[in-house]
Amino acid sequence: MRIGIFTDTYLPDINGVVSSIVTLKGALEDLGHQVFVITNHSGSTICREGDILRLPGIELKRLYGYKMSSPFQLTADRYIRDMNLDVIHVQTEYGVAIYGRQVARDFHIPLVYTYHTMWENYTHYFNPMELTGVEKLSRAALRSISRTYGNGGQAVIAPSQKTKEALLRYGVITPIYVVPTGLDLSRFDMTKLDPDRRQKLAKSLGLKPEDHIVLFVGRLAKEKMLEMVIDAVIQSDDEHIRLLVVGSGPDEAHYHEMARERGAGDRIIFTGRVESEDVPYYYGLADCFASASTSETQGMTYIEALATGLPVFGRRDPVLEDLVTEGLTGYYFDDARELTDKLGTFFDEDHEGQAQACIAKTRTYTREIFGSKVSSVYEQAVADYAATYDVEKMRAVGDFMYLTLQRDADQEPLKLLIPMDDFFDLKIGLQARLDAWVVTNYLQFQNYYRAWMAARKKLSSRDMTAWQLKDWLVRRRGLDTAKASAVVKEFIARNYLDDQEYAQNKAAYWQGMGSSRKTIRRKLLRDGLEAGLVESVIS
Repeated sequence: MRIGIFTDTYLPDINGVVSSIVTLKGALEDLGHQVFVITNHSGSTICREGDILRLPGIELKRLYGYKMSSPFQLTADRYIRDMNLDVIHVQTEYGVAIYGRQVARDFHIPLVYTYHTMWENYTHYFNPMELTGVEKLSRAALRSISRTYGNGGQAVIAPSQKTKEALLRYGVITPIYVVPTGLDLSRFDMTKLDPDRRQKLAKSLGLKPEDHIVLFVGRLAKEKMLEMVIDAVIQSDDEHIRLLVVGSGPDEAHYHEMARERGAGDRIIFTGRVESEDVPYYYGLADCFASASTSETQGMTYIEALATGLPVFGRRDPVLEDLVTEGLTGYYFDDARELTDKLGTFFDEDHEGQAQACIAKTRTYTREIFGSKVSSVYEQAVADYAATYDVEKMRAVGDFMYLTLQRDADQEPLKLLIPMDDFFDLKIGLQARLDAWVVTNYLQFQNYYRAWMAARKKLSSRDMTAWQLKDWLVRRRGLDTAKASAVVKEFIARNYLDDQEYAQNKAAYWQGMGSSRKTIRRKLLRDGLEAGLVESVIS
């Protein structure tokens, strides 16, 4: 299979997405696949380096050195066409990734998307003043973008069950496959490290044999909540405890200043950015690993730490459920005080056999398993793409788009209602292709959608209460109670139904016709309005 991986970040960048792509590329090539990486560089021309195609881009120095490319890359099309790709795998969300999605549509290539980042946890980049209104709007926008991207291809890869559940909450209907990112576990085999090199590194950092080393590896950014780990170490009574912080990031200066202000002294050691090949040696210096982040989609550094035999201290989060067994492979904490206490207990106890238990937890995260699972997703995506429907006609009908679909010339066209919001999220147009699983999914809701349309028509000719509409949907349209309640709930949210307004208008009308309060109360209750609302209107 010929695979095109589109990403806005790649070597020499160092981050979790790059590590995942490098591991995946090697694993797929071991399986006999041809893998091309389409990424960018801070140059003005297209650069081809073997199976790596770098598109023009600019470096964003204020954003951790990331590079941004335009999603419009007409001159790159001939390079992509020559690759003769069977599947496109999009790994990010910006310029190169948007271009990859466009290539998939233009060249009729199946698309797979990996959702690496829980974007809802990154609103502080858009809302530095932490304004409540901006926070709410930012989260809603990021959920909408995630839903749109998730519904833009044939398959979504989620690194963890936690990530899959988030995507389902956002409204992603594309098949979601949970495939944890694999590791080249041999890199983290401590028996293969050069002892002299490790000793020199410890000396360069000022570490002593009696020191108790707590390690953090990762990007220094607000969402990592590093301040909780810093506080836990500073307030410890153990004079030998040290926190070794490996990595760089947009908030590096902030954490340096925080450590100084809180009187960390030599307890906190910042290494800055280190080369990827050196990272295992830092794990080799530590006694345990700690992170307070709950923004991870999988948490690769947790797996790296366990692979080296280090127990993990982490805040309670679903991504740790398969990794941390309390007291055996790690420890949970909710705040700095609890972390301090558990670190104190940890360094006072014997841990014979714990390293082997930690290593055993990582055996399912091999590079080989990772490559095999992703390859299976590609095969399913290609099969799904082959069973597509073409959009021949479309017509707006209220809250829905009415589509006429054609699969084979000798078959009758298929009529399909699809909610207008989904129509725009899926970017459907004339001659667009819909996968069979998309069509099958919406076919299950056709009676529901038709009942919705009938309810809208009914409300245009007469006023109704929520209770009356629900009763009508069950009796006249054949919906079960749960589906009828769902229609009513959505109608209320869209201001199609308003019991308060109904009650006020009816009460005013009946009063004008000479009805008594007792009669008005009886009529309103008969229409299914709540007693409290009725008494409020009567008064």
